[in-house]
Amino acid sequence: MVRRGTADVYNEEQVSYGKQLSFVHCKSAFTETAWKYVRFIQRVADSYLYRYNRLGKRVELNEQFFAEFLALSLEKEIDYNCEGKRYKVLKIYDKNPPLKCVLRQEEEHFVLLVPFAEIIEGITNIFVKINNSVYCCRDDFYRTAGLLLHLAPDGKEKKYTISRKDMPAFCGTIVEELELAKILDRRGIDLDEFRPKEVQFKFYLDKEAEGVTLRSEAIYGEEIYNLLLPQDLSCQCRDSGKERTALRISRAYFPQEDSRRELLYFPERDEERMYQLLNTGIHQLEELGEVYVTDRIKEHNIIRYPKAQVGVSLRGGLLELSVDSDAFSREELLDILENYRKRKKYYRMKSGDFLNLEDNAAVTVAELLDGLGLSKAKLSEEVIELPKFRALYIDQILQQSDGMVQAKRNVEYKEMIRNMKNVADSYFAVS
Repeated sequence: MVRRGTADVYNEEQVSYGKQLSFVHCKSAFTETAWKYVRFIQRVADSYLYRYNRLGKRVELNEQFFAEFLALSLEKEIDYNCEGKRYKVLKIYDKNPPLKCVLRQEEEHFVLLVPFAEIIEGITNIFVKINNSVYCCRDDFYRTAGLLLHLAPDGKEKKYTISRKDMPAFCGTIVEELELAKILDRRGIDLDEFRPKEVQFKFYLDKEAEGVTLRSEAIYGEEIYNLLLPQDLSCQCRDSGKERTALRISRAYFPQEDSRRELLYFPERDEERMYQLLNTGIHQLEELGEVYVTDRIKEHNIIRYPKAQVGVSLRGGLLELSVDSDAFSREELLDILENYRKRKKYYRMKSGDFLNLEDNAAVTVAELLDGLGLSKAKLSEEVIELPKFRALYIDQILQQSDGMVQAKRNVEYKEMIRNMKNVADSYFAVS
C-alpha cells in the first residue's frame, strides 16, 4: 500500500477509489497540509527502500521520522499504535510539557523526585511524551531541563537523595536550572541558607607578543577565584551557574587556553577574533562585570561611521569622479572594495584599526565604485574620467546614501541630471 501510494504520486497516476472518486495524484490535487504529509511519506519510503530494499503495507518510523511526523501534526489528535499497544488518541501540543520535579526534606537530607517522561529527539524538534499527550519543547526549556529529563530512564519516577553538605552545590547548579525552566516544586522549603553568595566578575584584557589574553575572575567579598580553575563544589559561597555563563562567553571570544598562566587567549594575527572582540565581545563582558583594558588593546578601534566626500562634475563631455576621506587613503580604497566584494564586515587598516563595512559612507563608496566596474589602474587615479551615461547611476547611489556621503556636484552635472529627469517624466503623444 505504501509503495503503490508513493509510486502513484511520483508518476502522477490517475487512481480510482470506488466508483465515485478518481483523481490524478499530483501536487495540485492535495491541500497544502496534505501535501506535506505526502512528501513526508515519500521520504520515509525512500529511506526504508534504501536500508531494506523492500517496502510493504506499513513501515516503522524511527525516532527522527517520528519527531518529524509530530512536528507536522502540532495541535492535532491522531490514532496511535506503538509496540503492540494501541492508544485511542494521541494529543500533540505546541508547548512545553507540564512537568514538575519535587524537592522535599527528610530529616537530615533532601530528596529530589524526577518524573518519567519519554523523550523523542528529532533533527529540529524535541518532544516529550507523557501518557497519551506529546509536547513540543521550546529550545530554552530543553536547554535547561533536558539533562534532568534523562534522569528517569526506566519508565518510572526516579528518587535522588542529597545530603546537607551537598546542598550548596545542588542549589548553585541544579536548582537554578530547574527554577529557570519553572519545573521545580520546593514544597515551601527555604533554600536561602544553601544558595550561593552574590558574585562579581572582573575581566582583564591585554595584548602580548603571543596574542590577546583574558583573565577572568569571580569575586565573593574578599575571596577571588580564577574561572579556569576547577571548582570545589562543596564550597557554599560560589554561584556555579553564573560562573559557567561567564566562562562560556569568555571562551566564545578567547577559544585557546594557557593553563600554566591561567589565561584564555587567541593569536594576535587572528584579525577576525580581534574584530569580534572589539565589536561585541567587550560589550558582552561589560554586561557581566567590570572590564579592564590595557593601552595595547585601546590602540585598536572600530571606525563605525567614517566620513567620505564624493565629487562629480561634467567637463568637456566627460564625467570626473573623485573620492576623498579622512578615514582611509586612496591606496586603501582598493582593499576596501575587495573586502566589500567578499561581503566582509570590516577592513583592517594599516593603522591597526578596523573600518566597519556595514551601512555607512565606506559601503556607499564601495557600492558606487563596484557598480562602475573600474580597473585597478583607473581606481588609483585621483580624478576618474567616466562616460556621461554613468551620470544617472552615480546620482542614484548618492541619493540613496541618506546623507552618509557628502556629495559635491558642479553646475553642469546638476543641469544634465535635471534635463535627464525632465525627459523621463515627460509624456509624448502618439499619433
